[in-house]
Amino acid sequence: MMLILGCSGQSHEKKEIELIKNQAEFYGIHVESEIPKDSDAFFEVFKKGIKYDYIFLSAHGSDTGFSNEDETIDVSWIQFAELLFNEDCLNEDSHILLSCCRGGLNDVAFDLIYFNENINIVVGPKNSLDSNHLVIGFNAYLYNVEIRKLDPIISAEKIKLGFDLRFMCFDSIEVKTEPAYLLRFDKYEVDKIDIDKDGEVDEIRIRRKNKEKVTYSDKDSLQQVNA
Repeated sequence: MMLILGCSGQSHEKKEIELIKNQAEFYGIHVESEIPKDSDAFFEVFKKGIKYDYIFLSAHGSDTGFSNEDETIDVSWIQFAELLFNEDCLNEDSHILLSCCRGGLNDVAFDLIYFNENINIVVGPKNSLDSNHLVIGFNAYLYNVEIRKLDPIISAEKIKLGFDLRFMCFDSIEVKTEPAYLLRFDKYEVDKIDIDKDGEVDEIRIRRKNKEKVTYSDKDSLQQVNA
């Protein structure tokens, strides 16, 4: 099951979503797609009680969050992480496909994996790409994972080999040994809430200890890619 979220507000977004949807369905994945008009509508999408194996997010992204062109949608990555956990909307070994980030993608992936054990893979472009290239890249990734049954990291590498497009793939098992990932323990405070008192965590509330905003330049992004 895949959820496609069109949150960029670009004029061609419907066509991009339709292409991803058609290709995923061709590979046997059931797909739901939404183009929310604002942040409230975005949050409502996740209240249907459905669990997904893939979430595809198309938006304008930064190191702190994502938005659409007119900023009626404006969601921080922390809010997104809370949402995915609190609505219990992901199956085990789920994939988050980010058609929105460049600089800061490492931190975004680390945070999403850190706050949700059901997230196995986070994938996104290493550099700025237009919609034509993003569609080709993600379709190639889905083909390699779903049809060829390749490892997700190898599937992302195949995108570069086949189309000269650079995508990053973060595997939760490998990420959890990275020093930058382990720093999450010192970066955030997390309140774990047991609503029905059954010993299980039902909701989380995340607070950043250091609220200083990081601004990524093109140089930062290039250094991150070549690291």
